[in-house]
Amino acid sequence: MRAPRHVSPSLAVVTFALALAGTGCSKDIPQLEELTPLSPASGDANAGNWRMIVLSGPSQFAVAHPAPTTSDGYRAELAAIKAAQASLTDAQRDSIQYWSAGGVLRWNQILRELVARYNLPPAPRDNGSYVFPDVNNPFADPAFPFSNPPYAARAYSYVAVAQFEALKVAWSYKYQYNRPAPSRVDSGIQALIPTGDLPAYPSEDAVLSGVSTELLRLLFPAAVEEIPTDVVNERPGPPPSTSSEQMRQEVAEVKRTVETLTGDQLAIAQRWNDGVSTYTPPGHWNDIATEYIRDARLSEVRAARAFALLNMAMHDAGVGCWDAKFYYFNPRPTQLDPSIKTVSGLPNFPAYTSGHSTFSAAASAVLAYLFPSGAAGFGAMRDEAGISRLYGGIHYPADIERGKEHGERIGGYTVRFARQDGAD
Repeated sequence: MRAPRHVSPSLAVVTFALALAGTGCSKDIPQLEELTPLSPASGDANAGNWRMIVLSGPSQFAVAHPAPTTSDGYRAELAAIKAAQASLTDAQRDSIQYWSAGGVLRWNQILRELVARYNLPPAPRDNGSYVFPDVNNPFADPAFPFSNPPYAARAYSYVAVAQFEALKVAWSYKYQYNRPAPSRVDSGIQALIPTGDLPAYPSEDAVLSGVSTELLRLLFPAAVEEIPTDVVNERPGPPPSTSSEQMRQEVAEVKRTVETLTGDQLAIAQRWNDGVSTYTPPGHWNDIATEYIRDARLSEVRAARAFALLNMAMHDAGVGCWDAKFYYFNPRPTQLDPSIKTVSGLPNFPAYTSGHSTFSAAASAVLAYLFPSGAAGFGAMRDEAGISRLYGGIHYPADIERGKEHGERIGGYTVRFARQDGAD
């Protein structure tokens, strides 16, 4: 796993988070996207009034009034800041630069790396059978978390929602107390990270670190309240019967596609494979979202909202898709025609519907709402992610099309929620 180049005491939370990954996987995780210093286009002063998802309101967790800027205690803190800035080491400057990109984006990177480290299939027993993760015995084989797509979607959504709730609380108190940044009180203090006019108290970085490290420590935190999706009523209709003419034609189409695969189609299958030791399809869409969030110069609280909406939609997509998979229990193309040679790794769960298609359609719907100028591009990526599974030889066309329809409906729940949360 890639870690920050220099680790100083101020990066202890990162060291802790990375240590959680253990040493079970020797594969290097690819370099993640470059993040630049955060310079928000807006401070989102009213974010403390945005609709809560889990909490009853900002006052549920009270933040004490800060000491007056004229008090002896506050002046002592200013003196401590100036003394620390006068003797910064190279490692400390690197840590300032590392976190200047904003805690929301950095913690999302850290979480994706952790998912990739744990995205390993359990090894079989000597008799060929497999063991499954047990929440009541997390240190047994296989060790938690086992980050296949629905588990990964769950982790991304829990962390993103917790961060969003915490920052809305922080914003409520920031603008209630309206305490200026130290550099605005004492000209002898440098603002090494741009803050604009954002009030300083409480610290959004401290809030994010506390929430994020606690969730990573628990690995599988307590359930969060989700957008009310009726999984059974939203379940797609049945797949074609395995004895039907339509299924015969779909099996033939999978075989024909794989046997005549072009170089471009192979590249698409590989680009969207998102298999073992990757951060999974939900993580792939977090990666896509990161660059849009970065380039839009969103405030920390608005960036947290984007990740929360995206990951709640994909969490629901994972629940809905896996409900359909195990309700219909439809075989993979290679099980109906063993002569089909897959390009992608063959998942050990049923075919109908396509997880890639469901996750991608839900993600595309939410990102198109958040970044309307990118809607066409998100739709193209959704379609490419879906068709990549046909190119890989592991999904029928019906799996892909019904998955996209299902994911679009699930994403619609999140968008309808977002339009009423007060942030638009």
